[in-house]
Amino acid sequence: MRQFKKHHSPTESAVLLAREMGISLVGEARGNSLKVFTHPERLGCLAG
Repeated sequence: MRQFKKHHSPTESAVLLAREMGISLVGEARGNSLKVFTHPERLGCLAG
C-alpha cells in the first residue's frame, strides 16, 4: 500500500477526488488518533 505524508490538511479538491475514486484519505495521524476525510468505513472507523 502506498502512503504519502504531508504536513497540511488536504484541499477541498483532494477530498472530492479521493471520495470519487474510493480512496481513504487520512490526515493528522498522531499517536493512536487520525483524522479520516473520506471513506472511514474502509478503515473500520466510525463516521462522526
